[in-house]
Amino acid sequence: VMVMAGLLLAAFSGTALAAEKVRLGLITPLTGTLGFGGNEVKNGAMFAIEEKGTLFVKEIELIIGDAPDSTAAVSTLERLHSREGLNVVFGGYGSALEEAWQKVSEREKKLCLGVVNWSDKLTEGCLQYYYRFAARVSDLSANIAEFLKDVGPKTFNKDLKDIKVYVINGDLTGYVAGPIVRDLKAAGFTDITHETYPSDLKDFTSMLLKIRRAKPDILIPCQYTAEGAVFRREMVAMDYEPAITIGGGLAYD
Repeated sequence: VMVMAGLLLAAFSGTALAAEKVRLGLITPLTGTLGFGGNEVKNGAMFAIEEKGTLFVKEIELIIGDAPDSTAAVSTLERLHSREGLNVVFGGYGSALEEAWQKVSEREKKLCLGVVNWSDKLTEGCLQYYYRFAARVSDLSANIAEFLKDVGPKTFNKDLKDIKVYVINGDLTGYVAGPIVRDLKAAGFTDITHETYPSDLKDFTSMLLKIRRAKPDILIPCQYTAEGAVFRREMVAMDYEPAITIGGGLAYD
């Protein structure tokens, strides 16, 4: 908290702090594939400002930029810095998008505060102007592996090597599934099937039939909300549920 307060004070020093309003930016996908999550972040930010009311005893003005893809993420943050003159921009939904816009903040030497994104890559570059509040994917994957290593043998009366695990993810969420598979292997699981599907897939019937035929003991879906909702509805319609289904974050938070 003390570090964050210091960063904000430094960002709003001089003329910015003397202005009538504290102007903050938010860059997040409001349209496109990740629009559902981006709008959740936008709504949360607006609610927080409504509740907080003021910052440095001044009214807060939030300027929002839409970033539906990586190209737009770069141009939108450049606009928020140059045209809007913002020194602080909060990063919204989408780890891949945040990888793009955090580079702009670093180049422009303007503060970027990540709100929800958790890809391990985001903090691997020793960046000076990027900070985030969320935990890392590797924290989740380690906890899943530790939990299943304890629960699996008790539930199935099997050795870890004999427990069947099925991990699935869309092509945008491999950054979550990858560490989970890695940590499961490190924990001693060997019978692991990992399958990736197109993120715009609308019908999971064939995949669910394939999973059911494989008879996994444990299913771990790593999915965004839109595809996760369809996947779960179709599981219910098929009356199918493995003994253990454990969500890989995202839609299952």
